Amino acid sequence: MNWNSRGLWYSLVGNGTIVRLEYQLWSEANGFSQLSIFTGSCGEGQLVCFANAQGEADDSYMNNFNALVVHEFLAEFGETYRILLTGELFDTAADYEFKVSEYEVPVNDRCEGAIAVDPSPNLPVLIKEDNRGATPDFTELTVETCGVNWNSRGLWYSLVGNGANVRLEYQLWSKANGLSQLSIFTGSCGEGELVCFANAQGAADDSYSPDFNALVVHEFLAEEGIEYMILLTGEHFNTAADYEFKVSVI
Repeated sequence: MNWNSRGLWYSLVGNGTIVRLEYQLWSEANGFSQLSIFTGSCGEGQLVCFANAQGEADDSYMNNFNALVVHEFLAEFGETYRILLTGELFDTAADYEFKVSEYEVPVNDRCEGAIAVDPSPNLPVLIKEDNRGATPDFTELTVETCGVNWNSRGLWYSLVGNGANVRLEYQLWSKANGLSQLSIFTGSCGEGELVCFANAQGAADDSYSPDFNALVVHEFLAEEGIEYMILLTGEHFNTAADYEFKVSVI
């Protein structure tokens, strides 16, 4: 952020959900729209930079207006976030729009709330949902994440094996913003009690379309009476979109 750009401040107190900020400064392309987020108090030297985002200078950067700035983040419960809206230069000044929205937290956002799936040979389970409101399931210090990024947004499903082979198909339609990832655990949901069983992700090859993520397919023998905890995520925190999840007995 330029030290002499013109800025306006907003504040937000987090409640443990994913917040989406959208900011557009209609300054006729005279410098980018820029957005910065701080924590800490307003006293001199007490503000701490949390995040920064600006409009991209690509095809969306039109000659007659600045590109939209979009930033999503997990707003920790009780934390105050101070949001500074600016332009790239002192002369980047105009009307602007600023939108703040919040995603609803899904019921299966945590392992303990996993949704049970029970496919049969003639009746697969097909789920169509989105992971936009899902929150990260691990921390930077978590040792066992079963191959997923600790801060990716994850949703949980569970399946109790009956000795049959199971096929999982998962596709996160995030327009190639990070791969779709799927992890399977055994054990209980308590901290440190989950055990990685398998991990799979979509391939970044010819099937990796610029319009959508590649399909993830994983087959395994689900042993009689064993409960498998299935975590659906994306490669990054921002890998968020609608998804399809199909569970079949083969």
